[in-house]
Amino acid sequence: MPAPKRRQLILTDFPRLFTVKEDTPGTLSVKSECVFVAHAHTRRGMSRGEVNARVEQGAAGWVLDIQDKGPKGFTVQTVNNVMCVSIVADE
Repeated sequence: MPAPKRRQLILTDFPRLFTVKEDTPGTLSVKSECVFVAHAHTRRGMSRGEVNARVEQGAAGWVLDIQDKGPKGFTVQTVNNVMCVSIVADE
């Protein structure tokens, strides 16, 4: 499993979830973007070919599922990625 990375999450009213990294003080770069779509849970039953076709059409960041992992964490599953998020307080 890769080492944890420090990122900030920004949820917009579109709704989209951006993962950003502070490169230098005051400078952010977007590391990933997830898009919430209506009835995303119905896409789980798609065949691998259908998923690949959707990815080619720009669906790679579609959110398929979000799972609670306790009071300080959750996972976001997109068409081609699973992001595990742990909430860490600033020191």
